[in-house]
Amino acid sequence: MTRVLLPLGLVLLMAGCGTDPADGADATDSTDGTDVAAAVEASTSGGSTDDADTATTPDASSTSTTASTVASADSTGTTEPSQPSSSTTSSAATTADAEVRCRPVADLEAADELTRWQVVNDGVMGGRSSAEAGVVDGVLTLEGDIVTDGGGFSSVRLALAEPLGESSGLQLRLRTDGRAYELTLADAAPGRDRRVSHQAPIEVAGEASWGEVVVDFADLDASVFGRPVEVDPFDPTAAVEVGIILADGADGPFRLELDWIRVCP
Repeated sequence: MTRVLLPLGLVLLMAGCGTDPADGADATDSTDGTDVAAAVEASTSGGSTDDADTATTPDASSTSTTASTVASADSTGTTEPSQPSSSTTSSAATTADAEVRCRPVADLEAADELTRWQVVNDGVMGGRSSAEAGVVDGVLTLEGDIVTDGGGFSSVRLALAEPLGESSGLQLRLRTDGRAYELTLADAAPGRDRRVSHQAPIEVAGEASWGEVVVDFADLDASVFGRPVEVDPFDPTAAVEVGIILADGADGPFRLELDWIRVCP
């Protein structure tokens, strides 16, 4: 083995630090250049590998937790609340809009409303039917007795303050005794005989209970004194009168209550 001779100054320095020069020499002798390089490479490689694994390969449970957290944030933080379908929204909006645009034909809450209504019985043609109308708590009541001998009808009519405009029918809320009442309308269309009445059945479901009815203008039939006539269809833009008539061909008492009449698009 080759002995390495150290300078005297270095020997004295090592001795002062508590290091045996022989030990240093042995340590130097026991490791040649190849062994030192291999040890350094192994040490560096091992440390780098451990660090790289820790930095680049996250723990599986950590990855799962992170993914779960992101998914949770996405589902609660970015998802818009569910909205009604477009068809439902459109339908609801159309209905609400139509209700807003409906207007009453008569204000039965007004103190003088009854003065606008007129009772017309078959006495105009020699009949003996009778009826009276009244308004109490916003409800119009028509009641009386039908006598078919010599006539056979009774009605109540309202002179309109303004035409009905571009509309397709009327809505009524009423309560009846189950007899066959009809809606009557009159207009002042050019060339129209003022005696012409346009009528359609009021189909009330059940007796003695309030119900809402829609009468379509397309269902109106024209007549003069109860006799059918061929004329132009009813014109709501020229309407001048609305009413309710009972002429069912049966004798006896009757009673009808009207809550409101509305015109809608």
